[in-house]
Amino acid sequence: MRIANIMFGRDLGGIEQAFLDYNDALKLAGHEVLAVTHPLAQINFNITGDVSYRSLNNLGKWDFTAAAKLKKILKDFKPHATITHGNRALGLTHKAGKHAGLHIGVTHNYNIKHFSKLDLVFAITKDLQRVVVESGIPTSHIVRIPNMIKLPEQLPERLSKREGEPLVIGSMGRFVAKKGFDHLIEAAAKLSVMTRLPFKVIIGGDGEEKETLQALIKKFKLEDKV
Repeated sequence: MRIANIMFGRDLGGIEQAFLDYNDALKLAGHEVLAVTHPLAQINFNITGDVSYRSLNNLGKWDFTAAAKLKKILKDFKPHATITHGNRALGLTHKAGKHAGLHIGVTHNYNIKHFSKLDLVFAITKDLQRVVVESGIPTSHIVRIPNMIKLPEQLPERLSKREGEPLVIGSMGRFVAKKGFDHLIEAAAKLSVMTRLPFKVIIGGDGEEKETLQALIKKFKLEDKV
């Protein structure tokens, strides 16, 4: 199949990594892939040479000039399906109409206002699948596909944990409410009460919720564990 994979984010983050993973997974499955990104996207240098690539400058999903250019790109490529990551890619691709082929959108977050325009939805979690169903999209139009990870060809040998060593739980991300680090800290508090298992939670990152998370750690008296 010919599949267009479109993402217009410029930063480095989860959506950008998922976009790259889709490129590689689709290519490995034997499909012809066309990747379309913003020319200033930081992940452009990570697009492998065996994936066709086009850049498209745009000012947002209401940029009709960009929409016309994307329509031309898709008309020339003639994809059987187009996968979009993010609402900007979704909106511009929607304007391409039939030239996009089967239009599939990936739910990277809970901003699904425009997902009714899609032919098919890939939900990355069970809860996002539930939210999409509750929005009125038929279950027959939703497939749950978790985010992918790339494993090394040779996995390192699992290090044996010496008796008495704490179990280490790690998490990393932006300290914003939607990332759910507060739930991780609350879970650690419950784990501390429910079991004598020695453990340590290591959280890496920064952001606007940092002080709130630090206060939550103190509230549950987890300074020695988190």
